Amino acid sequence: MQRFRAPALPLAPVEYDQQHMSQLIGALRLYFTQSDSNASLQIDGLRLLNLPTSGYNLQEGTVFRDGEFLKIALPNFAYVQGVSGTGTVGSVTVVANSISINVQGVSGTGNVGTVTVTV
Repeated sequence: MQRFRAPALPLAPVEYDQQHMSQLIGALRLYFTQSDSNASLQIDGLRLLNLPTSGYNLQEGTVFRDGEFLKIALPNFAYVQGVSGTGTVGSVTVVANSISINVQGVSGTGNVGTVTVTV
């Protein structure tokens, strides 16, 4: 919700007054128009506590923390918890102190030492 100031409401007269009612309705209309607007959110400070640490099984648009980054769960994007698979590709040997993996919707970074895959 965008920050805005609620309009001042006119003080009620002792008896019904059409002009007073028109002012009141105008002020309420302004308030509801502002609260319904899709304008961008502007805030001075924000604290996000206890965020999920994976996009797995989250509703679209939910913010989660991935290491030191904030991410947003997107539609049609795979967020998996643990991945394993078997296939036939020949022989692959990887020797590294760290490895980054990013395969269409699956990503990860970590220290792996030596990895040998023979299929």
